[in-house]
Amino acid sequence: MGAFRSRARPGNAHLTAAPALRETIAYFNWAGLAETGPPEPPYRLASSSRSALTLQQAVAQAPVLARLSELAAESNARLAVILPALPPALRPLIRCGAPDGEAWTLLVPHNAAAAKLRQLTPTLTAALAAAGHPVASIRIKVARPQP
Repeated sequence: MGAFRSRARPGNAHLTAAPALRETIAYFNWAGLAETGPPEPPYRLASSSRSALTLQQAVAQAPVLARLSELAAESNARLAVILPALPPALRPLIRCGAPDGEAWTLLVPHNAAAAKLRQLTPTLTAALAAAGHPVASIRIKVARPQP
């Protein structure tokens, strides 16, 4: 084991650090940087004139994102209306899709939930109409749950 020992030991640190330090000082002297220090990285701006945007500001400024945000808000409002009409065991399984004109899509993870939701479709449509969200049809699709 003695033949493979490293030369870098606490007492020998000056043997390995000194050449690297001498090379660094020599480079700074050669490049004329000894007085000024190393240059700033090129990707770092000294002062930034742009301020950071919040997510809501970015969404409001982009028309496509603003429309998607409106559709998501409308869909969540519809989901909040129908949740009380659903059985408690079914509530966490339902995900809402985007409203498409007079139709609305609900996503469920398996066929049993889809069958129960299809039975409740007239009740859900009436609840939505009473809350001011008239829907001509509710589509129910089976989709695998997201991980």
